[in-house]
Amino acid sequence: MKIVEVSKSLDRQSVKGKKTMLSMYKIKQNDIEILVVEDSPTQALQLQQLLEKNKFRVRVTRNGLEALSYVKDNLPGLIISDIIMPEMDGFEFCRQAKSVDHLKNIPIMLLTTLSDPEDVIKALECGADNFVTKPYREESLISNIQNILISKELRKGRKSEIGIEIFFRGNKHFITSDRMQIIDLLFSTYENAIQKNSELDGLNRQLMTMQRQLEQRNIELEKLNEQKNYFLGIAAHDLRNPLASIMGLSELLICKHLGPLTKDQVKYVNSINTVCHNMLALVNDLLDVSVIESGRLELRFKRGSLKKLIKEQLKLYDLIAKKKNISIHTKFSKIPDIRFDPDRLVQIFDNIMSNAIKFSPQGSNIYVTLNQNGKMSKVSVRDEGPGMSEEDQSRMFGNFQRLSAQPTGGEKSTGLGLAIVKKIIDAHKGTIEVDSKLGSGSTFSFLLKME
Repeated sequence: MKIVEVSKSLDRQSVKGKKTMLSMYKIKQNDIEILVVEDSPTQALQLQQLLEKNKFRVRVTRNGLEALSYVKDNLPGLIISDIIMPEMDGFEFCRQAKSVDHLKNIPIMLLTTLSDPEDVIKALECGADNFVTKPYREESLISNIQNILISKELRKGRKSEIGIEIFFRGNKHFITSDRMQIIDLLFSTYENAIQKNSELDGLNRQLMTMQRQLEQRNIELEKLNEQKNYFLGIAAHDLRNPLASIMGLSELLICKHLGPLTKDQVKYVNSINTVCHNMLALVNDLLDVSVIESGRLELRFKRGSLKKLIKEQLKLYDLIAKKKNISIHTKFSKIPDIRFDPDRLVQIFDNIMSNAIKFSPQGSNIYVTLNQNGKMSKVSVRDEGPGMSEEDQSRMFGNFQRLSAQPTGGEKSTGLGLAIVKKIIDAHKGTIEVDSKLGSGSTFSFLLKME
């Protein structure tokens, strides 16, 4: 049986046992009026219904002042008071009530959401008989009420008030209560702590169960992800060869190696070739994603010149940029050779550079720079395109992400390029940075360690 269930079972047994003791002292619950001091109408009604359900008579007041006015002419068998209230809080109400001769023997139970140990000292100082924290269980509250009523009968005729000075957190507190009253309040505080601990233990068990379920779910998701990557790899591999064949044949037709073509035939063959190029790019990206996500990405590091690699690639992109009347400007600082995978670095630069051209308007400029940034070499590509929103920037490195900006020349995108770039740079233990604002272009930079 769980600790929480044991605690509830003991509460029920305690209530039954105390009912027997109440009958021994000829105390009937329906003869006892309980004064509730609570400023919250909702909580006051909830407490009233709970007490009336257990055969107590109930009177409700809204604050300490109203309660003091009521007890001038009425003597309830027990007072249950909230602590935090307007006009007069529960501590002050208890202090004033206990200072009046005909009221000091009326037990006062304080209800609170407070948890500071100093609250217990304040409760002792003002003469409270019991201390219960919110939220409370019905069985526990009724058990405490019955306990107070029994203690009240046991204390009848006894005069054992004592004066105690207590120093707590640098403050002096003076307590004048009889010994049994002090024991009752401290014991009720201990019971509250046990109850809260039981509830926390129950919550902890639930969290452990949820954690085990999440771990199992995570294992299942990892298996599904492995199956997905395997399927992507197989599908992409099986598609690449026929696509390459179709593309090769279409290029032979375009070059008229298989005879002359009509204008319509040239147009159709060019369309076939373009579609094949786009599909092959997607297939290659799918293969890369499959390899990277399955942990099979192998980098072949070589020491070389980043400047030389970028210059070679820019020769190709200069021709592509001229088709849109885009000018490419370069500024390269002298940096030492570094270790990198040349093929993968070409892939990184190609993706960033092709995006810059793709989203740049006719007649604009692209700036490519290479410099040393501390212990890192930094490559930056800045364009004069439409820029990106913060939302686009937050998701642009995810798989199959299409951003809101549209290519200016009708170019196609797989939605995988930047995701692959990010993963390859991570594998190089480098970083990628993006500086972009809507209407102000974008700057993509990647940094690699200079080792």
